Amino acid sequence: ADSDLAAFGAAYATLAGDFPSVRLTNLLALGHPASVDLYVERTLCQARIVVLRMLGGESYWPHGVESLRTDALRRGALFACIPGEMDWNAPLAARGTLESDKTHALWRYCSEGGVENAELALRFAAHLIGHGEAPPRARPMPSAGFWRGEPANDARPNAIVIFYRALVAGGDTAGIDALRAALLARGLNAVCLFVTSLKDERSAAFLRAAL
Repeated sequence: ADSDLAAFGAAYATLAGDFPSVRLTNLLALGHPASVDLYVERTLCQARIVVLRMLGGESYWPHGVESLRTDALRRGALFACIPGEMDWNAPLAARGTLESDKTHALWRYCSEGGVENAELALRFAAHLIGHGEAPPRARPMPSAGFWRGEPANDARPNAIVIFYRALVAGGDTAGIDALRAALLARGLNAVCLFVTSLKDERSAAFLRAAL
């Protein structure tokens, strides 16, 4: 998803200059088998580790999964195949060449989401190819919560701002921060809440409690 790519891009920008190079690609750009083959031939030819994260299982992108696996086996590279859903998909993960526990660790970084976990995922991937120490495990990120701390308990009127967790996961919260600052400047108490979905039970329960 674009939010994943944004988070990894923001995370990569924080890493030291000697960190291994990273390429990010949306699967939508590789819809045709010929484009997959060209990408494998030209872009992945020197990749030491390839991480594929996608929704829908192998049937969603069978040629891509097979091409990336075959290329990794031929070159002796690492290939991690992880589900884009919040539920673990063992058959999909088994299509990679990376050990199950390491694949699961990468999935946890991505499923928890956020720029911080994206940075940990990049550092873990780099560690797998011999660059640096293993980073800490994924840091849990709630499905819903207050953004920038709980609201101040004062006499100012509240302004409620509700937005999707995907913005936090992708590190794309500049607009929310700007809105919050503008509300505070106008004498309002900005109560910013992020949720996974208005249909998500945990998010709904949090909203009821918070409001």
